[in-house]
This record gives sequence, C-alpha cells and structure tokens, in this order.
Amino acid sequence: MTLGIAFAGRDFAGIVSDRRVSGGGTDPDDEYTKNGVVEFIDARLAYSFTGLARAPTLHLETNLWAAEALCRAGEGRRMRAALDDFAQRCSERFRQLRGVRLADRAATFIFAGYERSAFGALAPVVATVSNLAIGESVGGAFTLALEPIEDGIAVGAIGSGAAHVNQGEITRIVEAVNRSRRTDVLAQMTAEVIKRIAQLEATVGERVTSIIVPPDPTIPCESRYHAATAARSIPLAAHVIAAWDDRGAHIMIDGSTSRVDQAVVSVPNSPRNSPCPCGSGLKYKACHGRRTRPGGQQISAPYTQQIGMRFMILKHAASEVDVMGLGDDGSITVGGNHIAR
Repeated sequence: MTLGIAFAGRDFAGIVSDRRVSGGGTDPDDEYTKNGVVEFIDARLAYSFTGLARAPTLHLETNLWAAEALCRAGEGRRMRAALDDFAQRCSERFRQLRGVRLADRAATFIFAGYERSAFGALAPVVATVSNLAIGESVGGAFTLALEPIEDGIAVGAIGSGAAHVNQGEITRIVEAVNRSRRTDVLAQMTAEVIKRIAQLEATVGERVTSIIVPPDPTIPCESRYHAATAARSIPLAAHVIAAWDDRGAHIMIDGSTSRVDQAVVSVPNSPRNSPCPCGSGLKYKACHGRRTRPGGQQISAPYTQQIGMRFMILKHAASEVDVMGLGDDGSITVGGNHIAR
C-alpha cells in the first residue's frame, strides 16, 4: 500500500506520494517509482497508484507494466477513451495473476492534470482507475471514475494512509492551490503530511516524490524528491509519451541521477537555523535550504538514459534523443537544455 495525495485547480495540479512498497515477507522498498506523468493527445496528467506493486514469480512490476499500458492505451485515443482502455487492460492483466491471492489482485491508479477541449480550453481533472470500488468485490473489474472540475479545487487521497489525512491538512492544501502559492512550497507542505502519516502507518514511507502539472502544455512538469535523509542521488519520476505524435511514443522509468563526486544532492526539509543534514557545517538556510537549491526534475521529452533507467521506445521520434547529465552545481541537463535544480 501507500499514500498518494492528488489536487487540481485552475492554476496547477499535481500528485505527491511516498515511494514505499511493502509486503511479501520482505523488508520495505523505499525507492519504488510509483508516480509519473502521462501525455495523451488532449491531456497531460500526473499519476500514481496503490495496491499490488509486484508479483516476481509472474514477472509483474506494476510501475513498468502500467507505464507501457498507458502508452499503448493512448494510441489514437483522447484522454477519456485512453483511460477507459487502460481500465480494460488493468482488468485483463490482474485477472491473469493466477498465482496471486484474489484479495491481493487490487490496485487504484489516480490521475490529476488538465484536459484540452477541441476548442483549446483547458479544464482541471482528477480521475481514478480502480477495482477497489465500495460495494464491489476485491479483485474484480477495473472501472474509470472521472469528474471534470467545473469550479473550485479537488483534493483526493488513495492508499492505506488516506484515512490519516485530516481535514485541516486538506484545507491547507486547498488554500495553497487556491492562492497559487509557490509550487515548491505546496509540494513540500504536502510531502510533510505524508511524512507525518508515515510515523503512524507502517505501509507508508518517508521518502516522497511530488509532481506539479502546469495547465500550459508548453511548460514542463516539475518533479521533486523529498528525501528522508541526506541523499547522493535523485530518483526520477516516470514519463510516458502516449500521444504517438512527432515526438514518438516512449517510456522513461526508474531513472536516477547522481553526482560523479558523490556529493549530497538532496536533503530533508530542516529548521532554517539548524545545521544542514548534508554535513557541510553550514546552517540549513545557507546551504540546501536556499531557494536556489531545491532538488528537482523537469519532465519533458526527449530522454534517453539516466543511471539505472529503463527506457522503452514504442515509436521512434523524428529528432535525436540526448543523454541526461548532472552538472557540478547539481543542475540537470537534457537534450542540451540546462535545467536548474
């Protein structure tokens, strides 16, 4: 299980979720990529999931399988039809898991972002694809629930930790989205909610990934890694191009970047006047707490490989796809474009 919190409003949408996978009698895996961005013909959405994450004996890694299923579902389809097709693919794949207990053949995928009408108007949307609907048996068919947000802001939570999200925290998230606060502040605030719940719920981890989706499709999405301890690498969110356009159709997942000199590139949020967790000896506000040094990732095509990345091309793009690198200042470079951290 996990905890994922989604929100969508007029100015931006996004999903913040932990990275923990537990169960199967093994120690929890706190660096499992459960969220990403998917781009359809008419929409761009952040996504995450809870439920069955892997079935090793059946060669299932849900994060990789879901990314490929979303990519194939998007071929020639607009968002609503693509998500409906994705639900059907989920039903078929989970039905095939004969070696998995019926009670464990369950998952919920949540999406938050923007849908573009035929006239170019953008509307925020939150959707779920799940076989955990109230009143239905676990392990049944997946169904799509999608409600456009006509006015106001939607906030939703999935996973075993969802019951621990209190009304005050939801209200603060709504107010932050409504007031168009800085995206890094909103992401950090929501990450702190998940870290608090991780102290109460063993299936929720303290390492968190956030994704912010701006309504303008020409502006890259922004992903941040919220470390639990000082870290020397930044795990990257998945990116699925499912529009099958001139960029091609491809999947980037399980990537990470690290400095050659193994310097600390990500630290947990700390009091401003306390020593920085990276061990530099400086105060947090003068080191990794500076506004100019928030760890992050732009999510936009093209990509090839990062450290440990799985890369799948379903359709070749017309343009070259360049290597990503991490600069001495901690910045990320993709396709020759410099991305400040």
